[in-house]
Amino acid sequence: MRRFVNRYVSNCPSCIRAKPSRQETQGQLRPLEIPNTPWSSISMDFIVGLPLSQNCDTIWVVVDRLTKMAHFIPCKDNITAEDLASLFIRHIFRLHGLPNSIVSDRGSLFTSKFWRSLLSLLKIESKMSTAFHPQTDGQTERTNSILEQYLRMYLNYQQDDWVPLLPLAEFSYNNAKQASTKVSPFLANYGFHPRFSFLHKGANPGIAATSENLCITLQNLHKDLQNELVLAQKQQATYYNEHHRPTPDYKVGEYVYLSGRNIRTLRPSEKLDYKRLGPFKILNKVGSHAYKLELPHSMKIQWVKIPHKRMMIFTYF
Repeated sequence: MRRFVNRYVSNCPSCIRAKPSRQETQGQLRPLEIPNTPWSSISMDFIVGLPLSQNCDTIWVVVDRLTKMAHFIPCKDNITAEDLASLFIRHIFRLHGLPNSIVSDRGSLFTSKFWRSLLSLLKIESKMSTAFHPQTDGQTERTNSILEQYLRMYLNYQQDDWVPLLPLAEFSYNNAKQASTKVSPFLANYGFHPRFSFLHKGANPGIAATSENLCITLQNLHKDLQNELVLAQKQQATYYNEHHRPTPDYKVGEYVYLSGRNIRTLRPSEKLDYKRLGPFKILNKVGSHAYKLELPHSMKIQWVKIPHKRMMIFTYF
C-alpha cells in the first residue's frame, strides 16, 4: 500500500498539470552531422522587422555549416517562396552550386508547397527544426547576432542605411577567425586570405605555389575543419548536457503530457492555466528525438514534430 501511495503522489495527474517542473530540462544535445565539403550543407534564417532601407526590411542570412562562410542578402518581409528561389539562384547557386541539405526553422516560406517541391526536385534534404526548438539552427542564430551587432555600431540615427552596410559586414564576418574552426571562412573556402589593405604587400602566405599544392592544401584544411568542429561539438555537448538530463525512451502507443508553453487555450488567464496538457497518445516517432501525438482537433495545433523536451511520461495506476 505504501508503495502504491508513494507512486500515486509522485505521479498525481493534477499536480503534473498544475505544478512547474523543478528538475533539469530533459534532452541531451545531439549535434548535426558535420559536412564533408564546403557548401554541401547550409543553414538559413531571416532577420526581420528592420527599418525600411532601399525598399528592404529583412535580411536573409545563409551560412555554410563547414567553413562558416555567410552571405547577407537584403529582401522584403513579404517575400514569396518563388522570390526566395530566385534569390537563391542569384546569390548562392551561382557561387557554390546546390547543397545536399538545408537546415532551417519551420517558417511559412520553408514549409510552403512550392519550396518543399523545389527541394524535392533538386534532391536537397530539408532539415527543419521542431516547434519552438531554435537550438537546431544555433549556428545561424549566432551569425544573426553578430550581424545585428555590426549594424548597431555603424547605422545612422534613422537606421535606414543598413543595406549599403551589408557588403562590408559580410566581408568583415567572413574575414574573421571563427572560434569553432580556428580559421576565417575566407581561408577555409579558398585556401588564402583576401587582400583588404594597401599596406598588404608581397605574396599571400596562404596561397599554394601550384594548383596541385592548392588542392592538397584545401583537402587538408577541410579535414582539419572537420576535426575542429568535432572537438567544438564535443565541448558544446559536454557543457549542455551538464544541465540536461537524459531523454526517456518513449514508445509508440504510450501516453505523455505535453508542455503548455506557447499553447493558447480558451481559459481566461495564461498565467493560471495548466503547465502541462494531456495525456496524449504517441502515434509515431519522427526522426531521432521528435514525436507525433494524437492531439484533439479543438487544440488547432498543426505541429508535425513535437520535441521530446516538451513531453513527460504518463503513468497508469
